[in-house]
Amino acid sequence: MYRFGARILLGSILFSSMVISSNLLAEEVILTGRVKAGDVQNFTVPWSETWRQQIKWMKPEGEIVEQGELVVLFDTANLDSQVEQQEVQLRQSKEKAKESLLGLEQKIIDAEHALEKARLEHQLAKLVVEVPTKFRSDFEKDNLEFDYKKTGTLLEQARTKLQTAKDELIAERKKQAIETQRISAILEKYKRSLNLLQIKAMRKGTVLHAMHPWNGTKISEGQSVQTAWRVASIPGMGGESIESWVNEVDRHKLKLNQGVSLTLDAYPKNFFSGSISSIGRQAEKRKEWGSAAYYPVKIKIIEAPKQKLIPGMSVRIELKDHLVRETSYAKDTIDVAGSADTDIAKEGK
Repeated sequence: MYRFGARILLGSILFSSMVISSNLLAEEVILTGRVKAGDVQNFTVPWSETWRQQIKWMKPEGEIVEQGELVVLFDTANLDSQVEQQEVQLRQSKEKAKESLLGLEQKIIDAEHALEKARLEHQLAKLVVEVPTKFRSDFEKDNLEFDYKKTGTLLEQARTKLQTAKDELIAERKKQAIETQRISAILEKYKRSLNLLQIKAMRKGTVLHAMHPWNGTKISEGQSVQTAWRVASIPGMGGESIESWVNEVDRHKLKLNQGVSLTLDAYPKNFFSGSISSIGRQAEKRKEWGSAAYYPVKIKIIEAPKQKLIPGMSVRIELKDHLVRETSYAKDTIDVAGSADTDIAKEGK
């Protein structure tokens, strides 16, 4: 009788264990992600006066580039035209400045000649005035003194004209220098913008094209892209992590530092481990996945796989804590069943 009752109790416990275990499996969260390189050179659309840029040429995906090699070239037709216009304007400004300065330098030469002439006339008038008056009449004396004062006035005017011409030359040089600097600054700005539209590799590596943020397709030549969009990248070696997204419905089931089991889709039988290092606080819409919102999740790799991790590889992510709870509970259930059998055996004896 006691043995029969114990077996009923044991069956109930095992049945409850199966129900709870199935519930745990039903709540299990499996995510998909991809390998993300740790040290990456990203190629983004540079800022410009227009908010859109067209990709004129881009290195084919998968090809290896050397340091300093061109990777992405945006349409530069508009900037090329602006650079050419500014270069023409700069040349014209320099020619105009040269002509203007030559005119002012000639004006100074004329003013110096006029000053020298006025100085000689003034000295001559002085010598004439200093001749003893006994050899001249009062009328002639007055005329000579008047001429002397007049030449003195003309001398001062010549000096003033010369100084004015020199000041004009200095002012014109400053003016032309400022104008040249202004045009040169605009030209340099356009040239910098032109260089930004020609993005080169800073390291040797394999080129990967980015995904279009709206439709999820690969970005390619001829497409129009917006400022700050990532169009390509060159991943480095080492420091890889796993990038994933979790549906807002399952967000509460994830915790920081939570252990996860990882498998590469290319090698489904080989497992490696990691832990959740960050969970986004702001949900984002992923149009290519539907109308639901998703939180970004970053997973740190604790134990790397035997295979070489290549950025972009698909990864299956399984939360470890669910598996641990299920296994632990199953062990506890077995222990209870074992102890029940022991008690039944004792009672039977």
